[in-house]
Amino acid sequence: MMKFASCAAAALVLCAGVGSAQSELNGCTSAIADGDETNIYFSNGIRTDSDEANVTVQYLRGIYKQSLEGSFEGETYSFYSAPNPTIGTYSDIVEVLNQKLEEAGIADEGLSALQLLELLRAGLSAEEIRRAISLAVGISTRVPPVITELFLEEAEIEMSQAQAAAIANIGSVEGLHANYYVSDLQAGKRVFVIAHSQGNLFANASLSAAATSLPTAADSLGMIGVATPAAQQFASSFYRTADDDRVIQALSLIETVLPANIDNVPMDDFRSISNHLFERDYMDARLPSRDAIDAELVRLAGSVPFPALDAGEGAIRATLTWDEQPDVDLHAFEPNGAHVFYSSRIGPSGFLDVDDTTSFGPENYFVECDTIELGVYTIGVNYYSGLAPSTATVSLFLGDGRTPTPRTVTLPTALGSAGNNSPQILFTIGVALQDEIVRYTVE
Repeated sequence: MMKFASCAAAALVLCAGVGSAQSELNGCTSAIADGDETNIYFSNGIRTDSDEANVTVQYLRGIYKQSLEGSFEGETYSFYSAPNPTIGTYSDIVEVLNQKLEEAGIADEGLSALQLLELLRAGLSAEEIRRAISLAVGISTRVPPVITELFLEEAEIEMSQAQAAAIANIGSVEGLHANYYVSDLQAGKRVFVIAHSQGNLFANASLSAAATSLPTAADSLGMIGVATPAAQQFASSFYRTADDDRVIQALSLIETVLPANIDNVPMDDFRSISNHLFERDYMDARLPSRDAIDAELVRLAGSVPFPALDAGEGAIRATLTWDEQPDVDLHAFEPNGAHVFYSSRIGPSGFLDVDDTTSFGPENYFVECDTIELGVYTIGVNYYSGLAPSTATVSLFLGDGRTPTPRTVTLPTALGSAGNNSPQILFTIGVALQDEIVRYTVE
């Protein structure tokens, strides 16, 4: 339900204007999008830092934005990174193996990624072990064999120490990405994910979580997998893996992966030794994989429906998602002193326009352009009900177009209504007027 307060409703209200042009001039975006919007995310593989991922995002924007918007009149396409931050070579190896265990449904069967490495060592020759691990971390078979028995012994120690950090990283990244996608769906935007290598494992889990959170909008999610190490793709979505991708070939020695499904060998082979790199080995315009990826993106753009607008975008929007525990609540404190949450959903400034009590979320707090107030807003969460620790993530969207990095918190114990008056604060937002423009600060 939308609430449209008049500018005279409260003396403290800053009137930013209802029209979208006036709103933009005053640091506030229109609550309703001017046209159909699609956000396209790139989910990267291991050993790719955030700068490298952002370069690839710019590359994809350069290839596709103009052509898609030219082909589909009135539609807007934006490109973002869904980053999978590297946490070190050993940790990244553990991370991949842990994800495979999770995908196979045996992550809780007492089998660790370290033990899986032991099985690998027991079942393959030293040469095969070196080749498999070298390729898995992107080391060419044409360089001297850096994976030695001593390396493996040292790796066991370091991987054991890194395993807890790797598992925590998987959960936080998947939750972060799912929050991106849920927030977009709520705002009436389609979500397409182009995933490379390990990014497919993150994308599969995050898109599945988003579809669970908003089942009525699940049809507005799309995925293109490139060089996937997964055994299956989200909603049986499109993927292309070259039959001579040496990294996936190596992984297939120890894991079940989707079969290769494209011959990428050109007459004059210009690809890398691994045949696994995203731009060079899959996206070059001379390759069959590029034609197939182009065609699939156009198909998605022409066939995937836009979701219904569930949550507005205006001066401030905060979206909460969490795990399978029954209920985590979103709380907002406004400059006027109002406390907006499940039992008091409408404040003089904003309102809780989406509430959920059945796991995952989302919940959404929204302040329109014509009801934004000068002063301080605080956004927090309370773990209302559940039997185990819960991980909650809040994403923030501001009227000046900024989307600060979502913040995630682990809530150890459900507090029920006793926690309503003291939620854990994740964002403090200052709103000021400078040169007749709304300015935001975030702590």
